[in-house]
Amino acid sequence: MIKVLLPILNLLIILVIQIFPGNVSVTVQAPNEVTAGTEFEVKLTFEKPGIEGFSRFQQNIPPGLEAVSATSANADFSFTDNRLRLIWLRMPQQNEITVTYRIKIDQRLKGTFTLGGKFSYIENNERKSIDVTPVAINILPSPTIEPSLIVDISEFEKRYIPHISPVSAESGNVVCIRQKPYQGTSANEYIVKLLVNKEDKKKFAKVEETVPEGYMAVALDAKDAIFTFKNQTAKFLWMNLPAEPYFTISYRLIPKNQVKLQPPQLKGLFSFMVEDKTVSLPIIEKDVDLLALGDYDIKKLIKEAKSQPADLTVQAEPIKVSEFTKEEKETKKPEKVKIPKG
Repeated sequence: MIKVLLPILNLLIILVIQIFPGNVSVTVQAPNEVTAGTEFEVKLTFEKPGIEGFSRFQQNIPPGLEAVSATSANADFSFTDNRLRLIWLRMPQQNEITVTYRIKIDQRLKGTFTLGGKFSYIENNERKSIDVTPVAINILPSPTIEPSLIVDISEFEKRYIPHISPVSAESGNVVCIRQKPYQGTSANEYIVKLLVNKEDKKKFAKVEETVPEGYMAVALDAKDAIFTFKNQTAKFLWMNLPAEPYFTISYRLIPKNQVKLQPPQLKGLFSFMVEDKTVSLPIIEKDVDLLALGDYDIKKLIKEAKSQPADLTVQAEPIKVSEFTKEEKETKKPEKVKIPKG
């Protein structure tokens, strides 16, 4: 009788596992005790049954410590402003993955700190997140450092790190300039070119332009951005910005019904990330030919544009990373639009 029931029980267990795949969890493993002036390894174990889409892990790391990637499981690893980030556009298929990184400890430190974090993911088109149970780590003072230089990790930033400038100053010379739209090959269409001066900004940025009714927008040069046109908004999205400090993008405005329209009046914003906040700057329009400008003239143009007063908008929320996955899916199945011949 038992032999007959065993296969049935095994089948039921398999079905239960498939229907209730288990909870998503992240475990942090690190030594309980370390010495200042050395480095140690941290291991993250992600249990994520059925989760394969966009995901992000964030962890705050106290000043005086520096995180360096070891194995990232195909994640985009970054460590800036005392925050470690792991971002997957698509996670590995395995239900369990591990990520390792090393933390370098300033030789002047002592005291106890914790490593926790937050894991965000998308499941059934719904954004979810879990808080990671923190682990405590004690730093022993370095025996080779003058005792008067040693400071508790909670006081390190106040004693050794200079004041960080506000977000408005962090925007630096970031500016976006739109060349006045000019007629294309057809008398009814217009070409729009934008100069983006992003300085040292590297990740998560977007250009949004409000297009007048009657026109549709088609990308010409997106500079590796995801381009979409929806609800009369032309949008360029970057997860990783181009390496050069400034670059140009362009798109074409075409009448939807092959009718002659008034020259387009555009309004737009360039948004980028500063310390997990979204900074948005209005796009400035200039009657210039960007293609004809050399490096010297472009830098002069940028300097002049920055001297103009601009309404800087700062949002406490970062750019929604879900935009990237959503827009990426839409670009794979673009709306069929009939483009009139010029």
